[in-house]
Amino acid sequence: NEKTELLKRLANLYTGNEKVLAFIRNETNKANTEIENLVAQLSHKYPSLLSVSFIKSSLPVKLPATGDLVAYKKIHYFDNVDFSNSAILRSDVISSLLQGYFSLYEDPSYTYTEQVENYALALDRILGKASKNKVIYEFLRTDLTNKYRYGNLDILGAYLMQFYSTDNFFPALIKEPDIKKRLQSLNHVSLGKQAPDIVMPTYDGKQERLKDIKTDYTLLVFWSTDCSHCTTMLPQLKQVYEMKKKQSDLEVLAVSFDTNQDAWQNFIKAGNYSWINYSDLKGWESEIARNYKIQGTPTYILLNKDKTVIYKPTTLEDLIGKLKTLNII
Repeated sequence: NEKTELLKRLANLYTGNEKVLAFIRNETNKANTEIENLVAQLSHKYPSLLSVSFIKSSLPVKLPATGDLVAYKKIHYFDNVDFSNSAILRSDVISSLLQGYFSLYEDPSYTYTEQVENYALALDRILGKASKNKVIYEFLRTDLTNKYRYGNLDILGAYLMQFYSTDNFFPALIKEPDIKKRLQSLNHVSLGKQAPDIVMPTYDGKQERLKDIKTDYTLLVFWSTDCSHCTTMLPQLKQVYEMKKKQSDLEVLAVSFDTNQDAWQNFIKAGNYSWINYSDLKGWESEIARNYKIQGTPTYILLNKDKTVIYKPTTLEDLIGKLKTLNII
């Protein structure tokens, strides 16, 4: 029948025509008019066809002949995507598009703050587009929050959790200065920020403080004995700690969110962890957890001599790579 024949023609063009594939990859304006006409025809006659929706979504937006093409793409990048159709979540269309879209907001010359602000603008525009469909909106909001919840860009996870939720559906696009104000209002412990001091009472009534640790770098590790990933990670971290070239290179302050003193101290004793160990035994009610905006364990934060945040590894492997770069191990 007609639908079958049209789909066969579209499939042949989409999968076998190198010019079309090059057009899709390079986002040029040398479009194959036949594939566009077929997509338009099928979309009009058979709007429920998922394959057509997927192919249409992957077609790049046509660019104007003149003007700021990057700025144009930032606004019109998703013009071919039908956000009202939840079925697009069943393919990799969205993930592929997001990767390309975020690249429009990247520049190696940006400072950390500038890059964060640009990514926040991208997030605002993406969720604004997705707000046509609550299912897609919630999927993207959750997916992007999880993506940015940890690591050097975790301030974006905090940004999403603070300003986007199912209760805040249909987000209004905001202006760039307002995005900057939002980010500043988070008061997040992000790269370049001074780490909040940690005061640790000792058994003899004295106090040790994070700011008084006299090493070139300090690694904060937030963990608990209830976290299986933590108890597996700490012995591995101990091996890394013992690889440091000089005693003055690195100190570890392991802050536990335990509530059971015996469980915490027995684990430390069994593992013979000689770095600085501290817990106020308040669990997630600890002031430290609030001050550092810790969302889960294990969490790593690397500080320099001035106790400024310089790196937030997401994994132990990531941390090891950074310590090698700094010539610590």
